[in-house]
Amino acid sequence: MQWRIILRLNVPSIHNHGVPKITTMRLKLLYKKHFCDILILLERAPMSFNGLEKTVGVYPDTLNKRLKEMLKYDLIEPIVDVVDGKNRVKHRLTAKGQQLIPTLKEFIKLAEELESAIFSP
Repeated sequence: MQWRIILRLNVPSIHNHGVPKITTMRLKLLYKKHFCDILILLERAPMSFNGLEKTVGVYPDTLNKRLKEMLKYDLIEPIVDVVDGKNRVKHRLTAKGQQLIPTLKEFIKLAEELESAIFSP
């Protein structure tokens, strides 16, 4: 999906001196710290809270907020994994979360290209 299509779907037609404002919560979620990292990691395999915390290098409070946001928008779901007779909760992508991944990867690629174009000498 191309960048302009993402903007058209998520950003209302609000302009300030001809510049569109990013005002919807849906698009702002992508800019929250570690949001994209967590989704991309969960694409590979379900992970526990502690596994995500260590892999992403995120504070527990921040991780808890991101997981709650992802649960709210039905991007992830908890699953119970039995290890050594003990129940361990892991998180995995829902079908909706899995559908988001290709677009998210394109979004990240575009953001990296924009960053390179703006900040390269």
